[in-house]
Amino acid sequence: MRSLWRRRTALLVFALFLAVVPMPVAAAKPVTTAPRERAERIVAVLAQAGDPAQAFQQLAPAERRLALDYLTVAQVITAESSSSAQSGAVIPLAGGCWQRHVWLRAVNVFNVTLWEYRVYLYWCGNGSSVTYYSTWSQATVRQLLWQYFGDIAQNTIGGVGYNLVRHFRQGHFALCVTAQYGCIGHVYPWADQTGYADGRYLFSYGGY
Repeated sequence: MRSLWRRRTALLVFALFLAVVPMPVAAAKPVTTAPRERAERIVAVLAQAGDPAQAFQQLAPAERRLALDYLTVAQVITAESSSSAQSGAVIPLAGGCWQRHVWLRAVNVFNVTLWEYRVYLYWCGNGSSVTYYSTWSQATVRQLLWQYFGDIAQNTIGGVGYNLVRHFRQGHFALCVTAQYGCIGHVYPWADQTGYADGRYLFSYGGY
């Protein structure tokens, strides 16, 4: 009987202990984020190397992956110059000369610019026909290992004597890491622009 009383007393004390002392809880795993600072340091070291492509090949696999993540295009941001109106809603200006350009800017996951591609259209008109036009492009590489291979396609419809000039132009960018891996991440941005003899303007873009 005394033994049973002792067991009951011990159980009661243990129950009180559990009620007072908090039980340990497993710590939550920290949320991992993209290590931007480390990736930027790796890319900075590559930029200072005499041969960045060779230096990239000598990186540890984890560092190589970080560098590729930093240099990969996440999205292409587009802007169009010199027009406050929406495409297709430009107020006709009758006679005169006009210049527009489509600006395509590739950024990584941190919104850092990798390269830029601008396509220009300059034209003049008398209200009923185009009297002069000129087109050109401008490419700028902002991060190492990216290369620009020039314009790979262009075509013009209309022009002088017509009521419009429509020009299409497409460029070629690629991330060229090493001779072993070659070029990867090929991107082919393009812009399609139309200028009318009275100043109206339309454009579209794509290729990524």
